[in-house]
Amino acid sequence: MAILFSALSALLYGTADFSGGFASRRNAIPAVLIWSQLAGLVMVVLFAISDGPSGVTLRDLLWGAAAGLGGMGGLAFLYRGLSRGYVSIVSPLAAVTGAAVPVFFGLLSGDVIGPVAGAGIAISLPAIVLMSWNRTGAVTHRDPRRLRASWLDGGISGVMFGLFFIAISLPAAESGMWPLAAARITSIFVMWTGATLFRRDRCIAGDHLLVAAAGVLDMGANIAFVLALRQGALAIVTVITSAYPAQTVLLSRVLLRERIGVIRASGIAMALVGIALMSLG
Repeated sequence: MAILFSALSALLYGTADFSGGFASRRNAIPAVLIWSQLAGLVMVVLFAISDGPSGVTLRDLLWGAAAGLGGMGGLAFLYRGLSRGYVSIVSPLAAVTGAAVPVFFGLLSGDVIGPVAGAGIAISLPAIVLMSWNRTGAVTHRDPRRLRASWLDGGISGVMFGLFFIAISLPAAESGMWPLAAARITSIFVMWTGATLFRRDRCIAGDHLLVAAAGVLDMGANIAFVLALRQGALAIVTVITSAYPAQTVLLSRVLLRERIGVIRASGIAMALVGIALMSLG
């Protein structure tokens, strides 16, 4: 089940990032973050209540709050990159960086990975890099400022997401989904404060549904990730979840007509092979 929940998380993250990035092209990034996360907060609170009584502690909630800060920073740089850069570069780069950090943490913390699963991880990490790589002739005609923004924002976003994955893996299983609620409340508070100071806390009326969808999809991905962690190792769960750029890249191709290219297509194929090996290992 850990593999299935991880794959579901990847699909939801990829769709959420595409929706949020598209909305951020016409709205202030703080507005997209705040309103999407409010929608996600409603979802996770309802899920936590329906999950029954929990043994959540202050320590669990503090780890959740720390995860919220990491996730907030990751989303902020991701949405900024998606709005001023290239979807097909920013999202994969953020994913591979966000995967590498918790993989090393998990291995150092005692995750036991078999040789087959280890081979899957070894294939999947460069696969995610390939999904962000673009050496076709079209690249030379792209705006160099947008390319730099894509790599910078994507890399910083990945580091922050890696910290989110680590922090949200530390609360006890008995805490249920309340650490996720704490994470979301923390990020909303920080973002709302900043957006209010800069007076950038309103969305265009016609985009509220799209922004809300991004928040619900993102929280659905978070819930699936936590459920996967209850049954699998952090390193494996994170790597599979970080394959979400395949979904984002495919959506950008179908809806925005961005080129995928042979290299990124090969990366997607390698990621699928890596996931298959991890499921066998």
